[in-house]
Amino acid sequence: MLYKICKIPPEKGFDDIFKINDDAINNTIATLQDPETNRSVSITSDRNGLVVFTANSFTKEDMNFSRTNGIGIPYEGVALEAQNLPDATRFDNFGDIIIKAGETKVHEIDYHVEF
Repeated sequence: MLYKICKIPPEKGFDDIFKINDDAINNTIATLQDPETNRSVSITSDRNGLVVFTANSFTKEDMNFSRTNGIGIPYEGVALEAQNLPDATRFDNFGDIIIKAGETKVHEIDYHVEF
């Protein structure tokens, strides 16, 4: 389950980060599914944040998509980006993001697509 941790933007759609519950089953942090086709993508990650972005401001002026003859259409796409929560250095419950000299950190993000 996700918890939204920021204000709703003035534009419609999403460009927000959500806090991941510590009890995410098998580290599955999100699933997008089309109920008509049953196509889906599930994301597993050890990160504690997920950005959801719905291409709110795509326009002909700032996009060049070949599938739509160069016309960007708002909400044409959605991006799910697993990452660490911002401001983690100021909030203890956002996790430790400090990497000390000589230390190595590795994170995994997996996308599972079903057709």
